[in-house]
Amino acid sequence: MKEKIREPEQLRSWQAAHQFKLEVYRLLDDSAAALRDFRFRDQLRDAASDIESDIGEGFKRFYPSVICQFLTYALSSLEEAVTRVHDGITRGYFPAKDAQLSLQLGQDCERYVTNWWKSLQPYIKKKTDRPRHRPQKRRRPREDKDSSGL
Repeated sequence: MKEKIREPEQLRSWQAAHQFKLEVYRLLDDSAAALRDFRFRDQLRDAASDIESDIGEGFKRFYPSVICQFLTYALSSLEEAVTRVHDGITRGYFPAKDAQLSLQLGQDCERYVTNWWKSLQPYIKKKTDRPRHRPQKRRRPREDKDSSGL
């Protein structure tokens, strides 16, 4: 029998996000040019750290639809971080060879988060499953009364 997951740190998606974050931090720490570009550095660090935060926050919400919303946030932050790693290569902050591990970890993280998101879909009640409004009874058109009162 599988062990119950009680903390977000036990999730493969969180672990992958954590490994990705650590590798991004290593990339930044090894690049003096990236460290001098405060805006780039801060945006990349924030995006990389937001992934595991979003996964953890979603996990603690317990409702599948809310968890999926936070997983969507995590995927968005992951995409931002991966895009910034590519931008760091373009700017000459990181050699492409040095960034390969972070990009691979990003792909792994995306796979885990996406698979978890997909696994929750059957438990989410779709809006099309419930009526938007109650059907109203048809009313007879009113007959206009003669204003003369006769």
